[in-house]
Amino acid sequence: MGVERLAKSQISELCTELDTRAQEFRHRPLTEKYPYLWLDALSEKVRVDDHIVSNAVIA
Repeated sequence: MGVERLAKSQISELCTELDTRAQEFRHRPLTEKYPYLWLDALSEKVRVDDHIVSNAVIA
């Protein structure tokens, strides 16, 4: 953050402000449509360049 030292009171003030902003964000009205994509995958062991690694397989 570019700040070397903060007093406890300054940290407390910052946290209070951040908590307020987070609450406002979480409780804002969602008036538009928000498209989303839901994917599910299995984790399988596969051979890649002579090594066995886990790889996600989307079905």
